[in-house]
Amino acid sequence: DGDDDDAPAAPPAAPRFPWDEEIAEAVNDVLRRDGVESISLKAIREEVTERLGGFDLTEKKPTIKAAVDAFLQYVELFGHPPKAKDARAIEEKKHAKREAAAAAKLTRDAPKSVKFVDLEYGGVEIGKDVDVYRAPSVELAEKHARSVNVYKIRSGVNVYFEDDALEDFDGDEILGYIYDQLQARGIIVNRVIKASRSRAMIEDVPFSQIADLEASGVTVAGVKVRCVADAVPEVEDGTSAEDLADMVFPYEVGKTGPVELGDMGVGIGLYFSCLLWGFRIFALIAALSSFTIVVYLKSGFNSESMSAGGVSGYAVPTLGAVQWLHEQSIGIFSSAASSTDDTVMLALTCAECALACYFVFRVFRLTRDQAKTALSIDVSNITLQDYSIKVDGLPRDDPDVTPTKLGVHFSQFGRVHQVVLGMDVGSIIGIDRARAKLVRRVETLNAKLARDAAETKRRFEEFRAMEKERFDREKAKKYRPGVLVRLWRWHKRRVAHGTVGAVKNMKRNVARLESKIAKYAKRVAEKKKSITHHTVAFVTFETEESMQKAVRKYRPGNPLAWLFRAEKYRYKDHRLVVRRGPEPSTVLWENLQIVGGRAFRKRFTAWVGVVFVLICTGSLVVISQSRENKVPSSIDCDKAESQGLLMCDTMFPAAAASGEASKAIIRRQIGYLEQVTPKQCIADGYIKDGTWVGATSVYSPYPDSAEWDATTLKDECAALACMDCFCKERVSESLWIFLGIKSDDDGWYELCEDYLAARGYEQLTAAVTSITNILLTKSMGTFSEYESYHTDSDLQNAIAYKLFLSLVVNSALIPIIVYASVTELAYVPYLFQGEYTDTTFSWYDNVGALISSTMVTNAIAYPLEQIILGKFWLWRRRRRRKHAATQDDLNDLHENLEFPFAEKYAQATSMMFIAMMFSSSMPMLVPVLSVYFLLAFYEARYNLLRLCKKPPRYNEAMADTFAATAPWASIAKLFFAGWMLSNAQVPQLDYSLKEKDEILSPISSSTGSTFDFNTRLNSYNATACLTTMALILLGYVCVWNYVAIRRFILRLFPKAESLFEEVEVSMTPDLSIALSDGILKGLPSYEVKDNDVYFPIVGDHACKSAGGIDQPIPKGWEGQVDVDDDKKKVKVREDALAVRIVQEEAGAFGEGVQKALRKNKGKSKEKKDSSGKDSKGSSKSGKGTGYGDLKDEPGSMFDDGGRGRRGRLSRRRSTVAPLDWGADRYASEEADRAAARRAARQQEAAYAAAS
Repeated sequence: DGDDDDAPAAPPAAPRFPWDEEIAEAVNDVLRRDGVESISLKAIREEVTERLGGFDLTEKKPTIKAAVDAFLQYVELFGHPPKAKDARAIEEKKHAKREAAAAAKLTRDAPKSVKFVDLEYGGVEIGKDVDVYRAPSVELAEKHARSVNVYKIRSGVNVYFEDDALEDFDGDEILGYIYDQLQARGIIVNRVIKASRSRAMIEDVPFSQIADLEASGVTVAGVKVRCVADAVPEVEDGTSAEDLADMVFPYEVGKTGPVELGDMGVGIGLYFSCLLWGFRIFALIAALSSFTIVVYLKSGFNSESMSAGGVSGYAVPTLGAVQWLHEQSIGIFSSAASSTDDTVMLALTCAECALACYFVFRVFRLTRDQAKTALSIDVSNITLQDYSIKVDGLPRDDPDVTPTKLGVHFSQFGRVHQVVLGMDVGSIIGIDRARAKLVRRVETLNAKLARDAAETKRRFEEFRAMEKERFDREKAKKYRPGVLVRLWRWHKRRVAHGTVGAVKNMKRNVARLESKIAKYAKRVAEKKKSITHHTVAFVTFETEESMQKAVRKYRPGNPLAWLFRAEKYRYKDHRLVVRRGPEPSTVLWENLQIVGGRAFRKRFTAWVGVVFVLICTGSLVVISQSRENKVPSSIDCDKAESQGLLMCDTMFPAAAASGEASKAIIRRQIGYLEQVTPKQCIADGYIKDGTWVGATSVYSPYPDSAEWDATTLKDECAALACMDCFCKERVSESLWIFLGIKSDDDGWYELCEDYLAARGYEQLTAAVTSITNILLTKSMGTFSEYESYHTDSDLQNAIAYKLFLSLVVNSALIPIIVYASVTELAYVPYLFQGEYTDTTFSWYDNVGALISSTMVTNAIAYPLEQIILGKFWLWRRRRRRKHAATQDDLNDLHENLEFPFAEKYAQATSMMFIAMMFSSSMPMLVPVLSVYFLLAFYEARYNLLRLCKKPPRYNEAMADTFAATAPWASIAKLFFAGWMLSNAQVPQLDYSLKEKDEILSPISSSTGSTFDFNTRLNSYNATACLTTMALILLGYVCVWNYVAIRRFILRLFPKAESLFEEVEVSMTPDLSIALSDGILKGLPSYEVKDNDVYFPIVGDHACKSAGGIDQPIPKGWEGQVDVDDDKKKVKVREDALAVRIVQEEAGAFGEGVQKALRKNKGKSKEKKDSSGKDSKGSSKSGKGTGYGDLKDEPGSMFDDGGRGRRGRLSRRRSTVAPLDWGADRYASEEADRAAARRAARQQEAAYAAAS
């Protein structure tokens, strides 16, 4: 450039030459004439060369480029090219005038006229368009977090009442007293909590009912108690109560139990109940296993075993310690082996069998307790699942399938509230989700562009304010003032390193994404027009009883019931599959079309993938085991040397030499090692269970000969055993050599390199197994998602099941298979090629230690894994929060992680299964398991309440799977106990049975082999385990076929019906009541319009519906109940009326009757035999009333005052006419007793429904 006041020149870093000004002026002339974008740097150089008279400007390329850059900078900053003036005239101007003019120009005009034409995003002009950018609000993000993360939301106010009369009652009993009172006033109470000895609390009373409750109070046991509510928060106009800080608040971690956690769903509450159950039960089993633990510890810490190094580490408290003593002819409790050891081990086996039976008993109790826990949780968590069924098997293309007609079909089970018919919208959801991702990317890009423009404006204004005085003092040179240079460079870094092309590329990306979005939107619109296929239907009844009846009649999971479906239960001759409906929020609408063969193919492919992943993870163990096979098991060197069997220092005297002499001896030993493997030495009998048994003393005079005996491998195996003896003593020295701290002067590292690597792999295998377990955890979710389950609960259940099997196989079965040496299965590649033909004591020192270390590692790693991930997420949120460009980005950062429900269940189940499998031989795994359950409970509770989002409302399916899987752990325990306790090295009592030997001969191998069943089953230890296992399996078969057995017994003994009599009590109100009282939780219907996740995607096209809230009930939906059902309902109403009149006539019940009527919680199951005795053994002393156990309660209706006559309500001349206890209704005393029993059960049902 010339010396014009308006024109910036080249940057200060450009070189100065006499003709630089002429070059700059020539460049400017060329650019002004041809334009900025239409001429290349090469063309500029050629024309400038021509103008300057043919100067060679090859070495002046930087000068020319600097002049071009200066020109471009000027245009970018000021919006117009510099003016052309005579360079010579400009140079003659005075320096002072140039300085003053430039400073005045920059100070006055630059901040007002700067426009980032090409570098600004979209040509935004500072001061105008950039103001449209709004930074995301942290307050809105925190509000969003309160709605999606785990927070306790109060729907009302807690009301307290206090009186000494409350001391003898728990919360459920108090609820029984006050439920009817409050229901009559329109106040719905779901839960009463005992706050202290004489104080109780009603949770979440609606705001509108507080005043009525405080005014009326409640009556408990005849005592009037005043109610006092918490302070009601003031709600401002336009603000909902849920937005108030004291209505949405974090849970108290230390005071939150399974029932409170069950507010997030029955499945969540049951999971935490299972963890506490596991901690208590396995702590108790560990205590009951104290005899086994003491025997193993006594053997492991035996002085002989400790001095000889029999077993070590994790193998000390195992059966291997007993086996080592027995092999050395040492007794468990004495210095020599005796028959007492056999008796001790038989007693230990019987104790383990008893523990297996006890565990089965506790599992069945768990099933019952889970039902009670689920019921106690479900009392205050009424959802649409309690009233709904899911119908599969509908004709997909039949236009005559409508919600109205489906409702008429299912009204035979009761009044139908709503029918929602799902449509095939899977492709729409997939396309729209892809479109949503693109929309999100476009919004983020545009927000970043606008944010950077606004930031540029802010920075420029800061520069102007700070640098004003510097502008005035800046010399008006031909170079641009420094402040603009810094501003331009800063802006260059902000926008893709300052290249105009990068900005244009970003704009092109936005345009490309918007074009793609438009195409996706068009495809979605076309798909919505072509939706015709039906998928499944969700039928919602008015009552829970109707839903249960429909499920009971259709009998899901029974192939015979499906095949021989009655005609009236078919729909258009189609055999429907009816199951209990899922939670509406867990329905995966995109997967509903995956049924039949398509679903089977997906599941088959997923299982193939699971097997492939297991093969890959198992290969790591195989690789580790192959390295370990290069060295033998740990040899008892001292014992072999003391017996004169292995004289290593004589055969290979490298320790007595040094330098090259020592290396020569070691190389000779390595020559022997290369000719043999540990497996060959074990097969030839030179090494047996870590002991050298081949005598080599006869060869000691010939240590230098390489031809000891060519016909055997004794010399080679001796060299192998000596390598173990040498290298064990030089572990630290070899480690220093490996790290480079020392040099291998004597050659020992060359000998011990493979030994150290093998021992390192042995220790690393446990860590590798734990790492692969985590990888399995992540991969199982991918396979299960591919299977396309219809609900999230089914998806999580599938993940848990696959992961449970994978963890058990990876942590327990793969090590057993890889390290086993089974001749009969030698044809299997890579497997059964190990060194252990049986579970000898050296097996515990290697494989058992691996399994134990894996269990201990998992017990720590599983709980820590999720906490570490959660803390990392919080750290990531803090780091990235300030960089969020949009509100959605900031909201996503404030969302916590998903709660890994399926992973947690699978980990707990696999830990339980593996510990139970080996608990008979490695009993210390049981206390480790108990500690794991406790750690998992506290970790999962903290993780859920502080680091996770709200989980879906899972049902009890996964808890049922856990309870169904647990009994098989006892079967596995007995199987492995029978196998390990019948090992030849274990002290045991034997017997012989000729018939048994003849039966087992065809399948039994030779004596001493792996499958020598004859010898094993001659042991009382194996027989005891096998017998117990058979009895447990027989019990399972009886439980599975309970219905068939019940029918068979009733056919033989009709009067035994009372033995199987059960009363199922529903505590769920009608759906209309739940809706009107506001106690229905979750989504109010299965319609997509109520689902915030799917409605924005598919709108009203995802389903068709009939009925529902505020909609007319179609004709024919009122219920077409069978005549038999009508008679039963009439009978129930009569009995209920009789009980109610009994209460009115009796006045205030006696204390005994009140307790009997209050104490029923959940499902009331009362079993009475034909003699009049109930399940508690009460006799006929109640004279047929069914309350024989209450006859002596003072003041009760059955109290005869000691006069030996019936109570006044039991007499046939009772004045309570509606009971009809006379001859007009019943012709015999038997009928009289039956009526009283029904009345009692109905009263219990009435109270249960109220509570």
